[in-house]
Amino acid sequence: MGRQIQFHALPDDMGMFLSFVQQRNEVVVALRDANAPDIEPITSPISETRTMVLWKVGLLPTLRRRRIQQTSSKTYFRVPGSLPILELTPCRSATWDGKSALLQGRVYGFDFAANSTSYGQWYSSIQRWIRAKFSRGPHGIGGYVGPVALDWFHSGGVLLPMFEPAMTPEWKALIASQH
Repeated sequence: MGRQIQFHALPDDMGMFLSFVQQRNEVVVALRDANAPDIEPITSPISETRTMVLWKVGLLPTLRRRRIQQTSSKTYFRVPGSLPILELTPCRSATWDGKSALLQGRVYGFDFAANSTSYGQWYSSIQRWIRAKFSRGPHGIGGYVGPVALDWFHSGGVLLPMFEPAMTPEWKALIASQH
């Protein structure tokens, strides 16, 4: 069974987070999906909008993506979720109800029971760091908010879940209650 921690982070928050992750261990940040099986580190993960993986080399000395046959003609490669890697979904900018908004990101760990204890400990250390350095998200959205994203939010930004919600009265009321 997997576990996740959701957050809102702007580039400076992501930089602080990735600095923490990479200073403690040899961790490679790479795209989860690509056109080739070989793993190449992302040169600028702070500005990446696609789903990434955090690969702790001490837990898994080698990593390759597996081939995924989507249709009869389309193929891509994906890092398997069964491995002791963490999936990093970055936050994305959006416009909601005419206002600048930020979609929630997350760090997701996959099968903790099938992997080593140190995999769970690594995830837990990341989760503790986010809980210590980020603030709790607003009611109804949950998760955590990085310090730069929190300043942006207090200046009128809108925090959304991982998806852009429909413009319903319920969502409008929930978003309006943020401020």
